Amino acid sequence: MQEPHGLTSNPIWQWQAYLSESVFYRSEVFAETEKMWQEQARAFHRSRCGNQSARKAAGFVASMVAQGHTVIEVGPGSGLFTTALARRARHVTAIEASPAAVAFLERNLARARVSNVTLLNEAWERSVVGPADFVVAANCLYAFWDIATALTRMACKARREVILVEEVDGGVSDLERSLCRSLGVEPPRFAPPATCFLEVARRLGYEPVMNVLRGVHREWYPSVGAACRGISQRLELPKKVPLAYIHSRLQPHLAPGSLGGVFLVNRAAATAVIRFTPQDSHDI
Repeated sequence: MQEPHGLTSNPIWQWQAYLSESVFYRSEVFAETEKMWQEQARAFHRSRCGNQSARKAAGFVASMVAQGHTVIEVGPGSGLFTTALARRARHVTAIEASPAAVAFLERNLARARVSNVTLLNEAWERSVVGPADFVVAANCLYAFWDIATALTRMACKARREVILVEEVDGGVSDLERSLCRSLGVEPPRFAPPATCFLEVARRLGYEPVMNVLRGVHREWYPSVGAACRGISQRLELPKKVPLAYIHSRLQPHLAPGSLGGVFLVNRAAATAVIRFTPQDSHDI
């Protein structure tokens, strides 16, 4: 990738350079995310719930919220953070652009018997919502090319804090890096790393604080073959790479699921929670 002049000193350009090669951002641009939610929402939710560091992050973020507080959640996805936040806050407004994700989240909230959440099927940039005590955005900021405007809008809607959550390594695990290295290929980029979030927030004049929560990530697949195919597709490996080779690399990290299927276990998962206090309270 050819970097623009001054990229290293401009974190917003660096952010956009990451997105220009991001698998996740590409799926947003070409509307593949909606197809993913329609076809794989349940598997995604199992994966999120199987990520110990993500569950720790959801609990950690929820612990900052008191009973009388209100929360805006940007990009709630399947609702891991939504449920945790709703059990602490007076009210949560969850803003989700994907209709399929909203439908799946509604079912999850009903199963959890959560009734203090308002779901808005809107894009964050175009949503009409009043201020709240906290604005939370977990694992969704890769969708924003104009990250400066997105974060500024979050800061303008937050009375107390903006809380951002992302995987420390940008979504590529040590296991996946090792597999790619063994094949002599570069792993794809999924999302900017947590350090990029920090630098963008600083560039905008905020003083962010980062906490890193570590744990085991267990990603569920219906079969060993599905795990191998899933990893091959996720890492965009050359089609000539035999599934048997991928299986040999994954084998030490596979564990049977209690209700069938298998878990791919990453013992070095790390989730970053980045917080900053807004300096302004005007509407945008």
